[in-house]
Amino acid sequence: MSSQLDSIRQQLDLLATDANNAAAELAGFSTKFNQSIGMVEAWIGGTSTDAERDIVDALATASKQVSGAVGALQHAAQTAQHYAASL
Repeated sequence: MSSQLDSIRQQLDLLATDANNAAAELAGFSTKFNQSIGMVEAWIGGTSTDAERDIVDALATASKQVSGAVGALQHAAQTAQHYAASL
């Protein structure tokens, strides 16, 4: 039983490490993505055509989802680490 628990702990630790690494990479992407969004918004300026509103809305939605994914990965990593420690 002990070797099986050790194996599960190792797998959970690996999963947590992978999730944290993915979150860090995604956070870096998010920073660059948000900078690009800022440039697009500055370029579009105050114009308000449907196409321009659509691109700004699509970019904002994507940015929020990327941020949500970062948070979800960090939460998953933390939960996996806590569970592994409790075994």
